[in-house]
Amino acid sequence: MALASVALLSFFRLLPGVDRLVPYTPVTFVALATAVVTVAVVVLLAYAAPRFAALTRTRFEKVVVESGTGAGVEANPKPLVEHAAAVVYWLTLFTAVIIANRGLEGVSAPFLGDFVWAYDAVFLIAALVPLVFVTARVAAAVGPLSTAIADRVVGRAPGSPDGR
Repeated sequence: MALASVALLSFFRLLPGVDRLVPYTPVTFVALATAVVTVAVVVLLAYAAPRFAALTRTRFEKVVVESGTGAGVEANPKPLVEHAAAVVYWLTLFTAVIIANRGLEGVSAPFLGDFVWAYDAVFLIAALVPLVFVTARVAAAVGPLSTAIADRVVGRAPGSPDGR
């Protein structure tokens, strides 16, 4: 859906006259069309983010079950699976914020004049929120992930206290 919208927008940009201003506004037709497609893509990403996380969670749990605990997988892989799903969720929202910033600029900047910096400041703050969550989840996953990798490298049974 998103790719189809972007493809149609690229064809729309080829039409004659789309670079003209919408009457009584400082916005071009192409900027207006880009904003509409951007809103559709951002809504689609926001709707899909929890589903991407659930898909990641399901897929990682399936991989853990298929590999079994004897294959060097951590005895309790649940935290790693949850961290991976959360990272996918927040990265999807981060992507939505970045797309919104790029796509809505054409309709917002002409109205802001000298205060166009505020537009960037709002999106900077909005993009920092998911980025902070991604950073926190990655940092929290480093310990369990390094333990699982170390157990696999030394051939230790996952979760065994004596290392055998």
